[in-house]
Amino acid sequence: MLVIWSLNFVVSKIALRHFEPNLLACLRVAFSALFGLPILFWEMRLERFAMTGRDTVLLYIMGVFGVVGNQFVFTLGISRTTIAHAAIMAATFPMLTLIVARLMGQESITRGKVIGMSLATLGVATLQFGREGTSSGVGPSLLGDLLIFSSAILLAVSTVAGKPVARRHTPGLVISIGYLSGALTLAPYTW
Repeated sequence: MLVIWSLNFVVSKIALRHFEPNLLACLRVAFSALFGLPILFWEMRLERFAMTGRDTVLLYIMGVFGVVGNQFVFTLGISRTTIAHAAIMAATFPMLTLIVARLMGQESITRGKVIGMSLATLGVATLQFGREGTSSGVGPSLLGDLLIFSSAILLAVSTVAGKPVARRHTPGLVISIGYLSGALTLAPYTW
């Protein structure tokens, strides 16, 4: 899984040579939803799909913010910064998830967690000092870095907000419905 996640940055940069960022975000969500359909059908069969209306609404909201919002902001961000900067900024996701979980009363913040967050923040700050361009002409930029950071915030909020639903249903079902919700929301823009 880590290898696939790591390739995400490189593949996105290559795809941006051929697609505008908004179209690429739509395609990413649409294809992810298509690949998730078999998982969704399998999970529905196993779980007998006992989902409440509240869970359905929450999963839809998670799909809009955690999938659509995240993908649009991520794609815009990676089009404006380097792969290295995008990867480091996106790596703040665990730290952001902890902060959001604390704000929502789901986690406590310990000394070890503070040390870890401080080291992550130091790494991000260090990146901001080396801003030379690249051979592709797209160097690191504050805007690109902030967009990638914002995509991590959207994903962290969605992840923490969806924790109650994730406790009641399988991960495959939750993720598949999130991507399907996102794809349905984007359908009018994708065609």
